[in-house]
Amino acid sequence: MPLKVSLRAGERLIVNGALISAENPTSLIFHNRATMILERQIMRPEEANTPSRRIYFAVQNAYVSEPGEKPYWVEQANRLIDELSEATTLPSVKESLSQLRISFQQGDYYPAMRTARALFAHDDKFLPPETRGMPPGKSGPAG
Repeated sequence: MPLKVSLRAGERLIVNGALISAENPTSLIFHNRATMILERQIMRPEEANTPSRRIYFAVQNAYVSEPGEKPYWVEQANRLIDELSEATTLPSVKESLSQLRISFQQGDYYPAMRTARALFAHDDKFLPPETRGMPPGKSGPAG
């Protein structure tokens, strides 16, 4: 089934690694599988400041990265999913992480990102704002 994406003037998206800008309001119809992410869905490193946001960031980068960088981000995402799974005691979060892991391991990155995004509310509810610092370590693969 085709995917229709509507863009406002000035909106951008990445399709198969290429940045595309809409000069005017437009709609795009994707008839086959493509790696696509809207600019408003892209998380920047400084925004990855809670456990679920770090997972989203790693999955996002595994999704849009070049083939040589993908293993780094896959390993990061799996590690972060494991860490949050071990740390949480909430069955609903464990179930979401299980669904996220299945989608991610099947290469269904977009649904995995959507599941990670749904967990943001959990982080916002249970983590005090003062504990939300910059993500630890590097923001990308060593190079």
